[in-house]
Amino acid sequence: MVFRKIATLICGLMLLGIASNGNSQDTSNASLPGLDDTNVKVLETDILQNVAGFKGGLLEAEVIEIIDTDDGQSQEINIVVPVDPAEVDRVQVLSPSGQPIKMNRPPKISMDHENNEVGIIVTLPKNKKLGFRLKLIDLPDE
Repeated sequence: MVFRKIATLICGLMLLGIASNGNSQDTSNASLPGLDDTNVKVLETDILQNVAGFKGGLLEAEVIEIIDTDDGQSQEINIVVPVDPAEVDRVQVLSPSGQPIKMNRPPKISMDHENNEVGIIVTLPKNKKLGFRLKLIDLPDE
C-alpha cells in the first residue's frame, strides 16, 4: 500500500514536469498534414474512463488522478502509460468512436525514461462521461 502511494506521488510529480527533468511538452491534437502515414507509428489505448484508478487493457494505461479546474467546467485527467517515451511525440484524444475530441488545451506529455513510461495530462469538460481514447504518435526521426 505504501509503495502504491509513493508511485502515485511520483507519477503526479512526473506529470507536473518536476520528476522528469523538465521534459514536459505540449502536444497538438491536430492532424498530421504532410506526413507520410507509413512512417508514422501509432499506439492507441482502449476506452478509458475519467475515474481515478481506472486501468485500460490495451497498453495498460492508468488514470492516476482527476483534478477539477479553477473554472469548475473542466477536469485535468492525469494518465500514465507504460510505453517507451522515445515512441511518443504527440498525443491525440479521441472519443470512444475514434473521432478527435476538440479541446481548449492541448494534451501535455511528460517523459519518464527511468521508469519507461509516459505521463499525459488531458483537460476534458466535466460533463464528458462517455470515456476517451489516447492515440500516441511517434513521428519519423528527421
